[in-house]
Amino acid sequence: KGTIYTEAPTAEIARTNYREKSPFEYRGWNLCALVPRDESTMPAANLLCSRNKENSLGVSSTDPYYLPFGHTIKGVLMSSPIYDPEETEYWQTDEEGNPMSAAESLQPNPWSDKTVEALAASVIQIMQTTGTRKVFLGAEDNGGARFAPWDTEPFEYAPGQFVNPEDENYYSTVIHTMVNRVARIVRETIPDGMVGTWAYWIEIIPPACDIEDNVYIMFAPINEDMCYSICDQAIKEKNCKDKIKSYCDWIEEWSRKTDNLSVYNYYGCSRTQGYAERPIWARMQEDLQNYVRLGIIGLNPEGVPDAVGEHVWYPELGMEGGHRFWEMNALTFWLYGRLSWNPYEDLESLIDLFCEKVYGAAADSMKEYYRLIRDTWVTVTETYRKVVEFSEPWLPLYYIRDFIYKPGIGQDLLRTLRTAYAEAEGPVKDVIGRNLEAYRSIFRQIRNFTEEE
Repeated sequence: KGTIYTEAPTAEIARTNYREKSPFEYRGWNLCALVPRDESTMPAANLLCSRNKENSLGVSSTDPYYLPFGHTIKGVLMSSPIYDPEETEYWQTDEEGNPMSAAESLQPNPWSDKTVEALAASVIQIMQTTGTRKVFLGAEDNGGARFAPWDTEPFEYAPGQFVNPEDENYYSTVIHTMVNRVARIVRETIPDGMVGTWAYWIEIIPPACDIEDNVYIMFAPINEDMCYSICDQAIKEKNCKDKIKSYCDWIEEWSRKTDNLSVYNYYGCSRTQGYAERPIWARMQEDLQNYVRLGIIGLNPEGVPDAVGEHVWYPELGMEGGHRFWEMNALTFWLYGRLSWNPYEDLESLIDLFCEKVYGAAADSMKEYYRLIRDTWVTVTETYRKVVEFSEPWLPLYYIRDFIYKPGIGQDLLRTLRTAYAEAEGPVKDVIGRNLEAYRSIFRQIRNFTEEE
């Protein structure tokens, strides 16, 4: 139900400190829910999150804590009141510089004055007609595009200041300069209007340009390694892509460029989560404490637990996939809610509270289960050579093999869950049983492993 509480026969009126406040203005989840999101309904996941003091849930476009994001820029451009469907300058070119159509183009042309003017007119219209004061201009989720001849020439982002095509932050500077120009036009008509954009894929590298104060940035470290806090310089010792090694530097630099920075982590995305819970709890807490230090205003991690129907990662689970995600990872989702309100709470005490209130008579056994996977995660990640990212290309089999079977806790884990199942009462007994069977289904695929009764 989303609430961890103690039953009381009477309501006690007690002195309360109402000045308690999270350091983060926006605290949300992007749960990829394929459910109604109109303003007359509140999906169950949003209700659960709101009970845990999460506020940026995308329920209403006029809610002050609605922080829109998405891959939206083509749609915003094409819905502009001044959009000309015959104009080719809005769009990309092929390698020879021949104009392409809107349908063929991966991204709008950020070099074009006409693109800037049409986007600004569209943003202003959206704000005036809906009442929202935040509109997102997110690059499409398909990488970069060719814009010949513009992308072969130095780009002047400020008077007398240039970046060159060979510069690492060239394309990012072009994109964010375009958004800055849109934001300046919007400010003239709607002084309190905010324009959002990604720091993601093609525009994640901090640009050479400054960022306007009515622009907010959503930093999305798409391939982040869950073995390390996002600010941990130790990632540089790992044999992985330079981009992944650079997130720790880029987020620091972004925090110096703007006071309107939010982060889009991938805490709830994992190919393993239908079969095992990754104990990333200390990593989340370290992230959030670093975000306080950096002055970050918003949290919007992604997850897939509310996907309806067959999820592409788990077609074998059918319509039950969403239920499995929630049941297997309930502690992770709940801890995120508590830590997003107060990143300095004692993690051990929170886990104990969760187990006592949720599992009842099976609390001690479930505490032992969580201790097993957490302690082993810490030990394995210290030397693990692979990147544990959101889209792990390996099957849940590989996670359970490397993080549970090889460290030698497989039998203890199954034994602990069997004990918890025997001790539990009520609906939670079935939840523990389904999680136990999820582990068993993977262990059966490991050669030479036989569960000890």
